[in-house]
Amino acid sequence: MKTDQLLANTFYLTHPKEAARLLETMPPADAAALIEQAPPQTSAILLRHMPSFSVAKLLTHFSEPCITKLSTHMPIDTLSRVLRCLDAEKREPICQLLVPEIAKPLNQLLQYPEGSVGALMDPRVLVLPLDISVAEALKRFKLHSQHALAYIYIIDTDHTLVGVVNFRELMLAKPSTELVQIIKLKPSHLKASDSQSVIITHPGWQRFHALPVVDASGVFVGAIRYKVLRRLDQSDAPEKLNVLAGLITLGELYWIGMAGLLSEVAEKS
Repeated sequence: MKTDQLLANTFYLTHPKEAARLLETMPPADAAALIEQAPPQTSAILLRHMPSFSVAKLLTHFSEPCITKLSTHMPIDTLSRVLRCLDAEKREPICQLLVPEIAKPLNQLLQYPEGSVGALMDPRVLVLPLDISVAEALKRFKLHSQHALAYIYIIDTDHTLVGVVNFRELMLAKPSTELVQIIKLKPSHLKASDSQSVIITHPGWQRFHALPVVDASGVFVGAIRYKVLRRLDQSDAPEKLNVLAGLITLGELYWIGMAGLLSEVAEKS
C-alpha cells in the first residue's frame, strides 16, 4: 500500500466524521473514487457517518465489485435507508449486486413503508423452535452467535412468536431441559405495521433492550434493537426517550458481558 493511501486510511479510521464531511464537499464521482481505494471495512465506517442521501449518490459511482463488498460491511438497516433514497430504476441494479445473505433480508425491509417498525427492524435475528432442548439451543447459538441478541425468541412450527428466554435462564437450565419449560410466553412485541412513535412509547423498553416484531398473523419477522431508539427523532417524546436511553445503555452493558459468557458455555457444550 502506498504511503499516501496508508495516511488516508489512518485519517478515515481516526477521524471518520471529519473525513466524511470532507468527502461530502467533493463531487460524488471523485469522493467515490477515493473511498473505493480504502478497505471495505474502512469505507463502510465512512459511509455510516454520511447522510443517507449522500451515500445514495455515491453508490451510483462505485464499481460493481465495490458495492458487493461494501454491502457485507454495512448494517442492513443502513442499507435500507440508503436505497430508499434512490428511485426504482437505480435501486434495482444495485440490489442485484448484493449477495443472497444481504439481498433477502434487505428486500424484506424495503417492502414495509418508510418510518414503520418493519422498515426499522433487524430481520436477521436468531430464533429457535419450541421443541428443542437447552443443549441443542446452545449448539445453535454457537453456529449463529453473530445474529443473537440478549434474548432468544422462540417460535412454533408456523413461525409464530410464542415466547422468549434470556441467557441467564438458558445457562442455568439443565442441558436436557426442553425450551418450552423455561420460556416466558406471550412476550412484549411490536407489530411490523406500527409507526416509529409506537417504538418510542412502548412499555416493553422498561424491561428489555430489544423487542421482537411480528406481522399481522403473529409470525416473527425480526427485532428492534436498542440502537434504533438512539437514532429516532427525539422531538416526538424527548423526555421519555432520554430515560429509555439510560435503561438501554445498562442493558447493552449487560448483553456485552453475557454474550461473552454464553459463547464460552456454547464452546464447551
